[in-house]
Amino acid sequence: MRKNPKLHKRYGCIFTCLRYRAVHIELASDLIIDSFVNAVTRFVARRGPPRVIYSENGSNFRGAETDVVRALKAWDQERIGRELLRRDIQ
Repeated sequence: MRKNPKLHKRYGCIFTCLRYRAVHIELASDLIIDSFVNAVTRFVARRGPPRVIYSENGSNFRGAETDVVRALKAWDQERIGRELLRRDIQ
């Protein structure tokens, strides 16, 4: 146990499903693009890729948009499809 623990500011990325009204929160360590992209990556790993992402259009989100689009395109869609079919998921 430390005597003088440091306080670190954290930010919550709130993901909501407009269809089911589900809410998912991922923590981000700061407001830089990499932190947001990491939060989206963790969200997608847990919940699957969303069809559409809407944001408040903050400057940090606009900068991360190209990184997120590039990451989604880099995934092997055919392999994902084969894996889903193998597990009887449509």
